[in-house]
Amino acid sequence: LDEAFRRNPGYDLRSMLGGTRTELEGIMELARDTPSLMLQAVPVLFLPHDRNAATSILYSAKQSNLLYAVLFADCKLVTHVSAKRHPLQASDLLLMINFVNKAKQLRSQETWTPLCLPGFNSTGFLHAYASFVSKSICLLLLSSGESLDQFHFCSEAKAKICLQLQTSGLTDKIESMSYPAFKPASCEAASSIHLIYRSLKSGQYFETDIQDHAPLHQGQDARKRLMSRYINISERLHASNRQSIDLIAPLEPAEPNKKGEAESTGQIWDVRDCESVLALFNPSQFEIYATFHIFTTPNQAMACVLRFAAWVRNNKNDLFMVKEA
Repeated sequence: LDEAFRRNPGYDLRSMLGGTRTELEGIMELARDTPSLMLQAVPVLFLPHDRNAATSILYSAKQSNLLYAVLFADCKLVTHVSAKRHPLQASDLLLMINFVNKAKQLRSQETWTPLCLPGFNSTGFLHAYASFVSKSICLLLLSSGESLDQFHFCSEAKAKICLQLQTSGLTDKIESMSYPAFKPASCEAASSIHLIYRSLKSGQYFETDIQDHAPLHQGQDARKRLMSRYINISERLHASNRQSIDLIAPLEPAEPNKKGEAESTGQIWDVRDCESVLALFNPSQFEIYATFHIFTTPNQAMACVLRFAAWVRNNKNDLFMVKEA
């Protein structure tokens, strides 16, 4: 689209956008209802002890003519394997999540379709084989080939993956973890209403459910309002003048960047009518957004968030896909 506008500023977009309404609406929903686009990070399924086993199953079925094999559950990443020279970008994984969420035909049939992943190549397409292997679990196999033989190869690979997932008990285990409700109290953060933790190294994030004792924050409209507030705070947190933010308490210094320079950390404590929000940013570790009741003090909020961050670090192998195959 950008190239088309550069060549002709008066270009009529409708011819290029034909048939994309559902996908565009899905992207707008991601931006409005989730922190995914704000963070440019992927939600990951909580999966204690078994993520490596799922990765090994995908890896055993991946051949040289497959660039990526990706497993999602309830529109969250379970695991993926990638070509060594082409690691998957978070933005491309979000496009896959949107595709899986909006392509209703996937639940009843195998699909073979071109899919553009700008992080891989913004001027071309890969071909994606997509199929649900159970009620909540979807498999994507992506190849540079487009022949019918490649489709049949992917279909056979899917059958092998399904069999291994079922015989190992992973299908049932992943299904059982598709809808866990992590309240802040179960994450060492009982005094908070809602928390988001983005792992900067992995490009993935973990989000709690809304705390039960927060009636003003229940429901879809309240969530949209909270997401909008996070976006506003995120823009301030990442502004060029974030060094001037008054620190509530000192954070650990960030690791030096590639130039050997120590990047600055940032904090925002934002108080409004319905709640207070604490946002923390450490360029080498994390980005955190935490919502509290209006009477919570900054020091109480900071203590709660640091406990939450320690809990995430202690459970990172279950919360995130730490190593890419």
